Amino acid sequence: MSTISFRLDDQTRVVADSYLSNLGLTMSGYLNMAVKQLVNQRGIPFETKVTDPYDYTREEYFAMLDEGIKEYESNKFEKHDLIEV
Repeated sequence: MSTISFRLDDQTRVVADSYLSNLGLTMSGYLNMAVKQLVNQRGIPFETKVTDPYDYTREEYFAMLDEGIKEYESNKFEKHDLIEV
């Protein structure tokens, strides 16, 4: 049996411990489960991805444009003076 040590910020640890406790698990037990699933599934057992905040479908993009045009035409936006920095 191996011992592994890792760092985790205090707030995340407290929240994680609370969730795990409600499930009847310890952090060590959960990490054992996660690593075993990594091995069994031959990969990370959950979806990991980097999302692009500008990755819209054509329909989503035009819907946002339409919303912006409607907002502009109805004068429901805040006008600001330009500020030089």
